Order: sequence, then C-alpha cells, then structure tokens
Amino acid sequence: MALIECTECGHKVSDKAEVCPNCGCPIEFLHQTKETVSHATPPKPRDSSKKGFVLIIIILCIFALIGVGIAWRAEGKDRNHIETVRKNAEQGDDTAQCLLGTYYAEGDGVEQNYAEAVQWYRKAAEQGNRLAQYNLGVLYAHGMGINQDLVEAAKWYREAAEQGHAPAQSNLGVCYERGDGVKQDNAEAVKWYRKAAEQGSATAQYNLGVSYYQGKGVTKDYAEAVELFRKSAENEEIAGAQYYLGLCYYNGQGVGQDYAEAVKWYRKAAEQGHAKAQYELGWCYLSGTGVWEKDEVEAEKWLQKAADQGYKPHEGYRMVLDYMNSHPIMQ
Repeated sequence: MALIECTECGHKVSDKAEVCPNCGCPIEFLHQTKETVSHATPPKPRDSSKKGFVLIIIILCIFALIGVGIAWRAEGKDRNHIETVRKNAEQGDDTAQCLLGTYYAEGDGVEQNYAEAVQWYRKAAEQGNRLAQYNLGVLYAHGMGINQDLVEAAKWYREAAEQGHAPAQSNLGVCYERGDGVKQDNAEAVKWYRKAAEQGSATAQYNLGVSYYQGKGVTKDYAEAVELFRKSAENEEIAGAQYYLGLCYYNGQGVGQDYAEAVKWYRKAAEQGHAKAQYELGWCYLSGTGVWEKDEVEAEKWLQKAADQGYKPHEGYRMVLDYMNSHPIMQ
C-alpha cells in the first residue's frame, strides 16, 4: 500500500481509499495526483556538425585570404623582376635582352607580343648571344612577330650553331635537308645533325638515323640507324624514332628480326599519334603478327586512326575496313 497526498487538504491517504477521510475528495481525483518518479527529458545535445561546418568555413576563408596575400606578393615580385630585367636589357645586357624576349614570346609576366620578342632577341643576337640567335631564327622560320623569311632563319641558326648550340645545329641540318633558306645539301645536313646528335639532341639523333636508314648524304647503314633510333626513342620518346625502330625490327634491318619487338615500338609511336605506326600496328593485329592472336577489333581501331589522319597507302586498306564494317564480329 502506498500513501498519496490529497490535493485539497494535504492529508495523507491510502491509495486504496475511495475518498479522502479528511475532506471527502473523490478517489479518482486523488489517483490523478499520485506521486510518481519523475523522468525528466534530457536536454537535446548541441548540433556539433553545424559548429564544425562553421569552423571549416572560417578556416577556408583564412586560407583563401592567405592565398590572396601570397599571390599578391608573388605578383608584385614578378613585376619587380620584370622591371629589373627590362632595366638591365635597356642598359645593353644581352642575357637580360634574351630573357625579356622570351617573356614576350611566352607571355610570361607580360602580355604576349611576338614583335616585342623579335626586337629584344635581335638586340641580344647582334651581341652574339647564341640562345637569342636561335630563338630569332625560330621566329623568322615561322613568321611570328615578323614576316617569314627562311633565309634569315637559316642565317641565325648558323650563327648559333657555330657557337655549339645543339637545337640550332639540328634546325640548320633540317634547312639543308629541305633546302629552306639554303641550297639543298644532304651531306651538309648530315654534318649538322651529327654535331647536334653528339650533344644528345634526340631530334638530331632521329634525323641522322633517317639519313643512315635511307642513305641520304651518307652511306646506308641500318645498324647505325638502329642505334640512333634507339637513342632518340629512349631519350625523349621521339615518335618517328619509335616507328622506324619498329620497322627495323619488323624487317630485320640492322637488328635481328623480332615481330613482338616491332609491335612494341609501333605501339609506342601509335599512342603518340604517329599515323604510319598506327597503320602498321593495325596490320599486325589483322594478320596476328607479333601479337598473341589476331584481333580484328584492334586492327580496325588502329587502321581507322591512321585513316583519320589521311594515311591510306593503298586501296587494300579501304577494302579491309569496308569488309570489317559490313561483317561485324559476333561478341
């Protein structure tokens, strides 16, 4: 039995009673006011996720402001650097003149302006700066900031090449091979390719390799060509060198015939967009040469890539693609 308190008079009454013996209050009312254990509802926890989100926003804003400050200081430093270079260039420093020309050519720290680049390269080139001579030759060759003039291009390439500048030597070799601005002369081309190749120019190694492969300006020598192609292909991954190396392996020219190795080098060149390599790789898949098995899907893929670049050496190619397109492979 438990006691409850009458809400009318405060008298303690048994919870079994029907009325309060003191004041006569009905038992139903008394039961409604019975003392019970209070289970207070705990306060809701604070939403920490909102607080964390706000904190993250604040941190990001701080970093953004720091970044703006750093960028502003860097920009200011670049402006100061450009002005220092310009000041030195105007005082006749050929290194500064060449550097300022490069800034204008590349739009680095200044608005891109090839005509300005030509002006500063010329000032430095006339003082014998070989890098400026080479760059001035490039601008003349491509007509950037000045009217195209292949004679002037070859002239400045030669100035730099005679000072041992490898890219200029390689470009001068190209001028002689093509007859651009100079009288066409394959032997002279080989001479300049060799000078650049001996300095490690991958482009010159490739061009010299082609000269040996074709016997242009030098006695044909497949073994020498393979060695040069390999250096170029491995040093700077020149796509043309990779293609020719694949061709040499495929035909056994200057190296033991190895179809798998041929496919390896064709693929490297093909993946760089070399059309002839894409074509040859396609035929390897079509014939199953140097690959695990014939694969008409891969064959069509590479033959089509070559065709998209306009490389379709004979009608047989078109007939093959037409056949493959009209006879789809069942999957």
